[in-house]
Amino acid sequence: MKSRGVQHRAGAAATAAAAAFGVAAAALAQDPAPPEEGGPIVVGERNEQLESFVIQRFRTALEFLYRYRTDERKRPGEPTTRETEEVIRPSVQFSADAYIVHPNFIQLSFIGGLQLDHTTLDSPALNLSEDTTTLDTNYDFRAFILGQSSMPVTLYSRRTQTNIDRLFGPSLDSTLTEHGGIVQFVNDRAPTTIQFFHRDQEQTDAGGQTDLGVVQDTFDLHSNIRVADRQTLSLDYTLDSIQQSGAGRQAQDFIRHDATALHVLDFGDRDSLRSQLRWFDQSGDSQLSRISLDESLRLYHSDTLQTRYDLFYENQSRADSNQDFLRGNFNVRHRLYGSLVTSANIGASTLNTDGFTSDEYYGDVTFDYTKKVPYGIFTASASVSENVRANGPRGTPLRIFDESRTFNDPAPITIARQNILPDSIVITDISGLTFYDEGLDYTLSVFFDRVEIRRVIGGGIVDGQTVLIDYTIGPEPANTVTTTGLGFSARYSINDGLLNGLGLYMRYLQRDASIDSPRPSEFILDDSRDLILGADYFTGPLSLNAEYETYDSVISPFDATRFEARYVHTLGRFSSLSLLGSYQMIDYPSLDNHVDLATVTASWNQQLTNQLRLNAQLVWRDERDDLQGHTQGFEQRINLNWRYRQTEIYVSGRNSIFDSSAEERLAQSVEVGFRRTF
Repeated sequence: MKSRGVQHRAGAAATAAAAAFGVAAAALAQDPAPPEEGGPIVVGERNEQLESFVIQRFRTALEFLYRYRTDERKRPGEPTTRETEEVIRPSVQFSADAYIVHPNFIQLSFIGGLQLDHTTLDSPALNLSEDTTTLDTNYDFRAFILGQSSMPVTLYSRRTQTNIDRLFGPSLDSTLTEHGGIVQFVNDRAPTTIQFFHRDQEQTDAGGQTDLGVVQDTFDLHSNIRVADRQTLSLDYTLDSIQQSGAGRQAQDFIRHDATALHVLDFGDRDSLRSQLRWFDQSGDSQLSRISLDESLRLYHSDTLQTRYDLFYENQSRADSNQDFLRGNFNVRHRLYGSLVTSANIGASTLNTDGFTSDEYYGDVTFDYTKKVPYGIFTASASVSENVRANGPRGTPLRIFDESRTFNDPAPITIARQNILPDSIVITDISGLTFYDEGLDYTLSVFFDRVEIRRVIGGGIVDGQTVLIDYTIGPEPANTVTTTGLGFSARYSINDGLLNGLGLYMRYLQRDASIDSPRPSEFILDDSRDLILGADYFTGPLSLNAEYETYDSVISPFDATRFEARYVHTLGRFSSLSLLGSYQMIDYPSLDNHVDLATVTASWNQQLTNQLRLNAQLVWRDERDDLQGHTQGFEQRINLNWRYRQTEIYVSGRNSIFDSSAEERLAQSVEVGFRRTF
């Protein structure tokens, strides 16, 4: 309602301004007053005519779309569920560019249309069988007001409908509606942008169930202030109101304030002082309040010597806990003859949580060496580190916030801690706005010394995605843990001769830990030895990689052999072929488990004729896990697009098969469309 009010007031202002400009235009259009006696007579003078509304470009299009999709699921001991959807959608679309009075006064652009949707849904599992006919709209409207002024304003409203194909999962209809406005203050000293928008996003499956629904209201302010010639101040503030829901998902409703002030002072030749103050407050579900101060001083003493001084303080609290964290760090970096770079860190931190204290002291030294050698380049590094963490006795649970981890198939995310409370685990995306649900997006395996998190294939988390994890650790006695680290790496890259493109590398990392505690038996220290030996080869469009890794660990040791091949070739203008294949063999001796994962991805883009274009993709995945069972996925997609002048015909199809010991899934869809532009 607020955005509509903003648009109504903006429209009223635009109408009044247009009327004023119209009066001025009418006055200018009148015959000029006769010149005073004796004055000059101007021949050929032209008065510019200001028009109230001008359409610069207008186009229409007729489109017809037919889509059929089906999602089938079968689980052991349960009847097969099958959901089908059939959509017939004729539509008329318009697009136009226009302006009111003058292009620099109000510039308008509009893309939109009306569509008649006839949808047939059939879902026996939901006892649903219905035919519906609705009149719907898609549009993207933008008004750029006073574009050449010192305060241009953009008002926009858009509604889009797209189809989301999740790999090895059911396809989803996504509807996004957003209304908002942007105000820019153009100023050499303090350019500022203010934005407000209301967004509704809904994703539904073939059975009409809402898989994910998000309602968001956001106010955003960003300003860059030039305080002096070598000083800048950046101000950012965002207010979000989020409501998240969905079938089988835990509802989330919260409000977030996020404000940041960043001051940068440059002095000397390249020296700088960076100061950042951030305040974050989230109320409602998943309450969190955080305030932090980050100071960083960088000094360039010479081209070969640099130092950095960092100080960080943060206070964060939730409904059941409060934490204070302080860390100081000193870094020095020295370059010798351009081939040897030495860097060292030394620092300390202290954490206080509801009476529990944890003090940490650490230091490390790293040497990086680069040398030109016969036929190529040799690089090597060596590092040594030590960390001492003194933890006081803790009789109450400890909450860990925003631990950043990344999913890399087929390995799970492993949290190597004892006494983790599984019900306390909360996983979000990297922004913290999207919450993932156990069973739908990930699964948990709980052991006495760790928790393993696996993503659900076809769920909301994709391979390679980074997430944030919150969890709680149970009470522990006082302890002091000392960890020493030793690391080496080396690489020989050949760039000349018969073996041009070949690279050989190795990496080794060793960690040893000891503990001092009244009850040391309650702790398991994860001493580890990680060795990787590998080779890669690059020649033209082809790249190959093979490596062997042995990870000797107290908690979760494994041996892995990996192979990867990638081929990317340009076939011509608008045509390309890419192939990616990988194979991994992993042994987990402590679990007596073996995992094989093979994946193949092929993509082909081809301009068959001047009018016809083809896009095809194939994805195959085969995972054999002695404990989790055998899973196999095979997905094919094809798109054909034929365009001649103002006529377009497109056809797309998708067939996705996923088979595991837990369930079998089949997702199929076909889409045929015709479009004619006038």
